[in-house]
Amino acid sequence: MKTNALLLIIAISIATTSYGQITGKIINKTNEAIPFVNVVLYQASDTLILKGTYTDEKGVFSLPLVKEGVFLIGVSSVGYQSMITKPITVSLQNEALDIGVLQMVENINTLNEVVVSTKKNLIQTTPVGQVINVQSSLMTKGSSALQVLERLPGVIIDYRNNSFSLNGQSGVAVMINGRTVRLSLTEVMAMLNGMNADNIDKIEIITSPTAQYDAEGGAGLINIVLKKNEYEGTKLSFSSTLGYGFGEKAAASINLSHGTKNSNYYASYSMLHDEAKSSWQAYGALNFPALGGAYTSGFYSATINLKNSHNLSLGFDHRLNPKTLVGGSITYLHSTTKPNVQSDGFYDFQSGNYFAMKINSLGNNLGQNVQSSAFLEKQLSIKSKLNIDASYWYFRNNSPSLINSTYYNKAGNIIKPSDSVFTEGNRGEGLSELNIGVLKGDFSTKLTDKINVETGIKGSYSSNTNNSKVEKKEHDVWVLDSRSQSTVISNESILAAYSSFDFTLSPKISFTTGLRYEYWARDINHHTNTYSQFFPSLNFTHKIAENSSYVVSLSRRISRPAYNDLISGLFYNDPSSVFTGNPLLKPSITNAFKTTFTHKNISVGLGIQQEVNPIIRYQLSTTAAKDIFILSPQNLDYMNSVSLTTNVPIQLFSWWKITIGGTTAYRKYKVGYTPQVAEKAYLFHNYFLNQSVSLPHNIEVEITGWHNTNQFDGPNMIKGFGVMNLGIAKKLDKDRGTIQLAITDIFKSMNIYTEVGVVTPVVFIENNKVHYMDETAYARIFKLSYSRSFGSTVRSRSKTNNVEEEGSRIR
Repeated sequence: MKTNALLLIIAISIATTSYGQITGKIINKTNEAIPFVNVVLYQASDTLILKGTYTDEKGVFSLPLVKEGVFLIGVSSVGYQSMITKPITVSLQNEALDIGVLQMVENINTLNEVVVSTKKNLIQTTPVGQVINVQSSLMTKGSSALQVLERLPGVIIDYRNNSFSLNGQSGVAVMINGRTVRLSLTEVMAMLNGMNADNIDKIEIITSPTAQYDAEGGAGLINIVLKKNEYEGTKLSFSSTLGYGFGEKAAASINLSHGTKNSNYYASYSMLHDEAKSSWQAYGALNFPALGGAYTSGFYSATINLKNSHNLSLGFDHRLNPKTLVGGSITYLHSTTKPNVQSDGFYDFQSGNYFAMKINSLGNNLGQNVQSSAFLEKQLSIKSKLNIDASYWYFRNNSPSLINSTYYNKAGNIIKPSDSVFTEGNRGEGLSELNIGVLKGDFSTKLTDKINVETGIKGSYSSNTNNSKVEKKEHDVWVLDSRSQSTVISNESILAAYSSFDFTLSPKISFTTGLRYEYWARDINHHTNTYSQFFPSLNFTHKIAENSSYVVSLSRRISRPAYNDLISGLFYNDPSSVFTGNPLLKPSITNAFKTTFTHKNISVGLGIQQEVNPIIRYQLSTTAAKDIFILSPQNLDYMNSVSLTTNVPIQLFSWWKITIGGTTAYRKYKVGYTPQVAEKAYLFHNYFLNQSVSLPHNIEVEITGWHNTNQFDGPNMIKGFGVMNLGIAKKLDKDRGTIQLAITDIFKSMNIYTEVGVVTPVVFIENNKVHYMDETAYARIFKLSYSRSFGSTVRSRSKTNNVEEEGSRIR
């Protein structure tokens, strides 16, 4: 009796827990079985994971039928596109269900995927631009983020004018972890100069952005992606760098991460110490009535800059359930910069007057930057996902300076010039505070097997307070220079909405089209300007062969003036010139067409751009009274360009790889703010080279370099310049770390020559040439680094779960 009861219970248990098996086989495009494929059984109603298994060596899998209902089966494997079956209905009558053969498609992502254990290509091509794997370069250790940017293909840093361009074009927007940095270029450069590059994972150069991206950045976007932990287990890594150029260098970083199945925590600290020298000198003939008519002048200014910075980052993400991921991060950057500027100059007037001057300027700039963010990712269904992201930025910069001036006659005796602009000294103060809050939401869903939709909204609000003034010393008394006093209170609001549609026309053809709307309102001292615009985009991709594809893109972008581009306060430069903003400055609009052909890792791109009102900075003009030089931003009337970009990696031998490429561009623009209107057309070239050689005993050698030919900046010509760098690395046995030696600017060639007024005459200037020397023009920089990692990791983690990963690729 008991035996019969036990048999009855077992029978009921079997009947209620398993109706049979779901079986199938997975093959590739050549009909070969694929072993060890992940196979997951989902409940169709809420994508709950019920069972999971792997295929055997013959590609066959078997899943138990746990209950009646409608189910989905998802399969995924490294190197193949994940896929999910159509709904499968299971009833009591199903003793066994064979779904037949599933054919997986190899991953054809344009991005050149590599095995995790190997070194990534330095440059990888994507449908929207390029990815630069900066940790693949030996020059990264001990560098600042700004120094790394300078070595990127097509990026040109202008240290003297605190600006940079992409492929010779201004209007570049900078992002960190996909969040736009809404600071002025000067503030962005100061922040990047204090950021240790050891914390950077990769840098994305986005030249064909889609509607999901902010419309800011006419020349493109530079997205700096910081390192995060993506592994289970605990890992500790550190690096330290000592170096010397003109002055001492030091850098250190430490990273700690811990990952579990559902949570991930990471913390990092880094510091930079750098003593550097740079200089510029100018010589020319001028005719300045306010100073006494025609004269020749010469000016030399050398800056010894002592910089120290500290960077602390904390972050986490946690999976609340299989469908919900939350996380957040906070970064604090503290930097001090102490510039010591020694300047000498002379004025030799045709009237016979002459005097020389020595000026000493001491600064003590303190910068503080807090970046915080929080996000939520919610998988609403097998086809739909919601992302919510909030961030807050705080930026504070205090930059007092003290300037002492002494004047001499030809005999070397101290004199006091009669013109009031030549003072005994000046004292400057500048304090700025910026608060930025951003909230955005993105929703994506799959309408059909071939149509994906993404839509979102975004709002940002920033408030800025800027107090600055310059005092002049008269008879040992400090007197306010009324021209320079400026108190600016500005607020800016940006509202945006977008929709993007991704169509898969066939396994080889797809295109993405989108439309973004942005409304921008800026209030400066109670004077409000508003602007609104639609920004369409289109990306068409066609895979024409196994390793060949081309992408065609169309986009419209905007470059807005920074708040300090518009303020009208005056800031001291020298006795006869001041910096100021331009309240009449207009935003620039860029319409761009680009097509890129990729074969394996080789890419060739053709681009056409039309830019209206491009913004260029630090241009010379004067006031209505014509009594002083004004250096301010201005709008060109237009700039049109046609460019050809190339990236060619060449594997000469298994141990020697070369990557060469560059940009060739034909540009034409019009200058309308100078005394005489002028147009200029010219051809520009940018070349870059990267060589890596693997030698015996785990030694690697890297040579990198770049060169720009002559280019034009409004009425001025900048002559060509470039540098060559060398790196050597030795990986120690038994995972005891890596030692690296980096030599920056082997040939001490970082000299930049500018001729003012070549295209069209500039106010008061008849002939003027400027020579800028970076630190490496004085001395090569040698840096020796040691880095090592500790701990163990179990497996790669992902910010997305299996449901999300597979649901995004339903076929």
